[in-house]
Amino acid sequence: MLRDAPENWRIGLLTHTVSPDDAEVEAWKTLSQQFEADSSRFLVIAKGRLSVSADGFPRMLKLTLLAPALERLQGGLAEAVNGTWAEAIDKVGRIDPYTLEAALNGDRLTDGTWGPETLLRIATAFTQDFVRAKLRADRTVHVSSELVTSLSRVKMPSASNSDRVRQELAEIERLEYFESADHLTELHFPLEVGDVFAFQKFADKPHKFEQQRNGDPAVSESGSLSLRRSGEEHYLILLAQPCDLAVRADGKRGNDLEFVRLAPLKSPAKGRIITHPGGGVATSFDLPFFFEESGAGLRSS
Repeated sequence: MLRDAPENWRIGLLTHTVSPDDAEVEAWKTLSQQFEADSSRFLVIAKGRLSVSADGFPRMLKLTLLAPALERLQGGLAEAVNGTWAEAIDKVGRIDPYTLEAALNGDRLTDGTWGPETLLRIATAFTQDFVRAKLRADRTVHVSSELVTSLSRVKMPSASNSDRVRQELAEIERLEYFESADHLTELHFPLEVGDVFAFQKFADKPHKFEQQRNGDPAVSESGSLSLRRSGEEHYLILLAQPCDLAVRADGKRGNDLEFVRLAPLKSPAKGRIITHPGGGVATSFDLPFFFEESGAGLRSS
């Protein structure tokens, strides 16, 4: 059908062999690879959508129409980015030593910024500028974007909210707010405002310690108490003035600071989903996409 159908045809493969969930996505990927087909011209749609929900089938028809435009946007971005990094690196290479030395030093000596990180920020700024200019000059990108916007105005009864979609979106958006934990822990940075600590509460409350010492089997023969952890992780965020925490050029802080304030991070009120940083009141702050697996957020207060 794809080979013989006109170029502007879109095909929805309606089948009862997959369920109306992520099985559609897997079947679509398998067929695309098996037949080396243009994956933007067809979509797998489960017949179960006709009976499971009133909006499931119309939503898939809408996505079938959107797929080519979405792929053209991806292609337009790929073409704009291709070679742009080389242009950006070339432009970074043309920065004279006087300017580069000032950019790499500046406040870096006091705030602990790594020099190559500053170079990356400069190269990224050049790259974004080049890519934006290429995207704006691409007529196909404009047409595809207008089509996506137009079809997106066709409202469905409810939004698609599958676990896979939610998780993949959370993984992407999380990159805007958090760096990789594995990357950060290798850098051995000093404590700074915003650091988050994970801990586990003990299953036994402190006021029971003496009682346990007097006859609880958890107490070893040596008299030491083996505390059981509850298994549930809790989180605290470090709050302090950045200038108080900053490590100076001599490797020390400029004060006798020994204690700092930690605020608990809590789950939001039931039914409330955190999607953006900030908060409605001055005494709290939202941290979106805190949990990598679920994409759920936390709030400090």
